[in-house]
Amino acid sequence: MRDTLNENPAYRASTEANRVMRGVLLISTFFTGLFIVGPMVLRRGRDLSLSHHGSYLLYFAALGAGFMLVEVPFIQRLTLYLGSPTYALAVVLFALLLSGGIGSLSSQQVSHGMILYRLRTVLLALLAIIGLQLLLLSTILDWTQQWPLWLRIAVAVLFIFPAGFMMGQPFPLGLRWIAANDPAIIPWLWAINGATSVVGSAMATILALQFGFYAVSLVGVLCYGGALGLVIWLWLGRVAGWRPLVADA
Repeated sequence: MRDTLNENPAYRASTEANRVMRGVLLISTFFTGLFIVGPMVLRRGRDLSLSHHGSYLLYFAALGAGFMLVEVPFIQRLTLYLGSPTYALAVVLFALLLSGGIGSLSSQQVSHGMILYRLRTVLLALLAIIGLQLLLLSTILDWTQQWPLWLRIAVAVLFIFPAGFMMGQPFPLGLRWIAANDPAIIPWLWAINGATSVVGSAMATILALQFGFYAVSLVGVLCYGGALGLVIWLWLGRVAGWRPLVADA
């Protein structure tokens, strides 16, 4: 049986792709630790150190990985619905970039004193929206599968838009709040977010091959849930005076 599978071109291609993605995951994780986390571990001053800025790094790492872990399943689920992986990729990227850009723009109107409370609301709403989408996606796609292509594209964009609108806000809101409190760390936050986006895309593919894209979406929800936890228990706690930013701050 194993010899038969090894002779199957599709099986060999899948196995090779899985091996490549595991390599990408290991390499990207290694260099993220080497060039971003490593220097901060070695620094002892409060201007740049892992102990003092750990919650910031975790927050932006969760956003980077979470975004990809939500985006990739959208592309996969819409490939059959739209009839082509090219259409699915183009529609998902268009919908997420458009809605995320609008969400980011709307966050600029939030006053500094309300940033953390807006973050809490946005992340809670995002978790609820993604959970609802996971429950309704199959039903909606089944109901509209026979519609003309342009209508299916419109359905896909409208379906993605609420999540994308919310996903576009945590990054700029977090940057604004941290820039006012600790601007020296900002370049490192951009770096960790970009690095974990690469890690997240590779992780999404590997998890999908092992457990399915539904599980990938759930891991994405956990990432955004972790970001919400940091906002509530560390950052808002610091403002309220009942919990420090980090243990040794």
